[in-house]
Amino acid sequence: MPFKDSDRSKGGRITGDRRRQRAIEAYYEDPTRCIECDAVIEVKDRKKVSRIRKQQFCSRSCRASYYNKLRTKGKTS
Repeated sequence: MPFKDSDRSKGGRITGDRRRQRAIEAYYEDPTRCIECDAVIEVKDRKKVSRIRKQQFCSRSCRASYYNKLRTKGKTS
């Protein structure tokens, strides 16, 4: 008996959800930390874990603070 298209898509979604859950669990065993505040960078919504691994900051605010510290102060006239 052949499978219906709806059955295939359910199986694909279930497998995808399981793989995502395993990837998230593996990420939290050794998570990426923000280089400004040292907070763990959270995996939110449907963001890919591989993209979160590449992030250096937990928020735009931390990124701005970090780079503002690196700026050299110039003369204001």
